[in-house]
Amino acid sequence: CEFWSGSGEFGGYYDVTANIENNLFARSSLDAFGNTYTNNYLSFSNNLFWNGAFSIRPRLSSNYWSFFNNSFDHITNTFGQIAQNMVNDYNAYIGDTNVTQRLNPLGSHDLILSNFIYQAGPLGNFYQPTNSSLINAGSVTADVPGLYHYTTTTNQMKEGNSLVDIGYHYVAVDS
Repeated sequence: CEFWSGSGEFGGYYDVTANIENNLFARSSLDAFGNTYTNNYLSFSNNLFWNGAFSIRPRLSSNYWSFFNNSFDHITNTFGQIAQNMVNDYNAYIGDTNVTQRLNPLGSHDLILSNFIYQAGPLGNFYQPTNSSLINAGSVTADVPGLYHYTTTTNQMKEGNSLVDIGYHYVAVDS
């Protein structure tokens, strides 16, 4: 999915599970689980947060929240108060100002980039260059999150069983 210039909140009552995978949040504001109860689970993977705001508010959940293989590009107010029981790694932080505001605890495989140039392709404007440091830099092989037939590059090379690329993926449109 692509979310453009909107705002959203992921929250809920008892036993809520939210898996937020392979989305583009462009100029969007997102608040993760503002008012929650115990036994909630939240997972973000392979998303691109671009020129927007992202906030995590405290929670009571005893379950872990996970953030893996996401790209945070020029995000403001990135991470308010950090939630307890959080696991994260293999995320990319892009920009001049937000790289000091990272998910906590810090991921040992996180990438910090000062600049990143996207390319326009057949399905959108957020393809990565073929020499991107985000390619094959993720935590699992691409088939595990269901991204086998997806790509991040304009040459339409499918992910297949390679290490997953960090960030947003498009469906590969060429065999």
